[in-house]
Parts: sequence; C-alpha cells; structure tokens
Amino acid sequence: MQAFMSKVERGIYSQPKRERGCLPKWFRTRLDQDIAQRHGFRGQSLPIAENLEHLI
Repeated sequence: MQAFMSKVERGIYSQPKRERGCLPKWFRTRLDQDIAQRHGFRGQSLPIAENLEHLI
C-alpha cells in the first residue's frame, strides 16, 4: 500500500476522492487507465462496467 500511495503522491496514479469522515476512494476506470498508460497498453479499450448477467 505504501508503494501505491507514493505513486499517487508523485502523480503517477490519480488522486482519490476524499470526503470528510470517509476513507479515500479511487475511480476504478481512472486507475485502470493510469495503469494501462504506465505500462504501455495503448489502443486497448477498457470496459466501463462489468456485465453481471452471467452471475445471476
């Protein structure tokens, strides 16, 4: 966790949304995009939402 937070502080990964009295929360799609960009996965579209139909 410390390594991840260090990367957030350096701007490698997006800042979380912070609300008083709550733990910080990251938007999954933003983190997915940050990780893809950092590791050179360009041109691949990332799913916006998971399809839960097969779980029902």
